[in-house]
Amino acid sequence: MRRARAAHALVALVALASLARAERADAGARAQQPVLDTRTTAAEREDTAARAALQRALAFLASTREADGALPVADARIGASVAVTALAALAWMAGGNTPERGPQGHALAAAVDWLAAHTDMSEPTMPSGYVSSSSDLVSRMHGHGFATLALAQAWTMSPATARGKQVASALEAATRCIERSQGVEGGLWYQPAKGLSHEGSITIAAVQALRAARDAGLKVDTLVIARATDYVARSQKEDGSFRYALGDDHSSVALTAAAISTLNAAGTYDNRVIRNGYDYLVRELAAREKDGLWGAQAADPKDGQHVSCPFYERIYLAQAFWQAQDRSLFSTWYARERERVLTLQEQDGSWKDERYGKSYATAMNALFLALPEGLLPIFQR
Repeated sequence: MRRARAAHALVALVALASLARAERADAGARAQQPVLDTRTTAAEREDTAARAALQRALAFLASTREADGALPVADARIGASVAVTALAALAWMAGGNTPERGPQGHALAAAVDWLAAHTDMSEPTMPSGYVSSSSDLVSRMHGHGFATLALAQAWTMSPATARGKQVASALEAATRCIERSQGVEGGLWYQPAKGLSHEGSITIAAVQALRAARDAGLKVDTLVIARATDYVARSQKEDGSFRYALGDDHSSVALTAAAISTLNAAGTYDNRVIRNGYDYLVRELAAREKDGLWGAQAADPKDGQHVSCPFYERIYLAQAFWQAQDRSLFSTWYARERERVLTLQEQDGSWKDERYGKSYATAMNALFLALPEGLLPIFQR
């Protein structure tokens, strides 16, 4: 009997041991299997949708460009061919193209050539170096700043080619034009001339262009940058927002985001001015959401409230939040804003804007979608 009981106990022990081994093996197999994370899956789907939207947008821009390389503005109420062509060139580069290489490489090369060809290369007196077009009376120094930025980014991608040499000459001249155009207060104005007038958003475009030129290897007058960034910093109001210009009390989310991104571009990432600016942006965007407004997408004014320059605001908000010390600012805002942008894309890959036209709106939103990829030097953290 004792032998029988012992035998039964041994059999039971062996069975338990076998069961334990089977359970461990099953657990190991489960551990090797990927765990389904619905949040990750949703994020991956959103990333895929955003990349597809970006490629459609870049393809749309390439399909509509003019034979001479410029982007069309015929559908715009206000045509700004210099600015729009520069923005499209930046969008193509941000999407991974280089001149002559990539899906839109030829379109990018043509746009860069157009910008270089429209740079005044006369003797170094005003308006030498000014990027302009006789048919464009709107872009002025705003457009010149975007064009200089585009030339700088293009030069870093093909400096040793024949095109690179042409771009280098145009970039040098365009950079000197900005330096000579700085006003007595440190800001710049709509015309390429030194004077008493000044305006914040033009100064902002100029500073980012100078930063890009310096990063590309050009010698840039550091005093010009210092005076311009001081002008931007002095334009801040007590509530943290930034004025349209010194002496002008008008401020906005767009101007504040642009000012912060410009101070970041000049190397200032965290001080009282920057922190107050971010606090203002967070407060204002939260208030919009509470009121039912669509962030920077208020295409249909509600009770007289709307964003006057939604595409401009969006790209500068993206830059400002992208450079923020608190990375959650960008991730939280960008995810919601990206969803809004994707819902408004047309079937042909474009976005609409009655003021400056489809090419402008599409280039700006393409830059917004491409920013996290970090391919454009000016967008790198």
